[in-house]
Amino acid sequence: MKLPKSLILAALTTGSLFAGVAVLQAQSATNQPPASQPSAGPRGVGAGGPTPDQIATALKLNDATNAKVKTILDAQMQKIRELRQDTKLSPADRRAKVLAIRANTISQMKAVLTPEQFDQWQKMNQPRQRRAAPAAAPRQ
Repeated sequence: MKLPKSLILAALTTGSLFAGVAVLQAQSATNQPPASQPSAGPRGVGAGGPTPDQIATALKLNDATNAKVKTILDAQMQKIRELRQDTKLSPADRRAKVLAIRANTISQMKAVLTPEQFDQWQKMNQPRQRRAAPAAAPRQ
């Protein structure tokens, strides 16, 4: 019995796809993220900013200031979490509210930190703010 060339070609193609998928799945299951990428921490996956502990270490905060900073950041996270769960808001309204929450956090942090600490904290958050800036820019 002789098989048509198209049937043989289809079988080879299908077999190649199954083999390729198996290799990709096995490869991704064993790979670890590079050390330079942040892992899932208390702030969640892809939060993009430093954790309160990293902030306390970098800014050399005393215990009282550290407690205030953690309270401010925890409140911000809770407000943003609640905002994400609100499915009634349009994306534009949600974006505006997130920006308002961040502005409130910035003003609270400015009141708690020294000017040098505040400047350093803003530098720590710059990469996240740059990513958010194009989304916040008005469209023309």
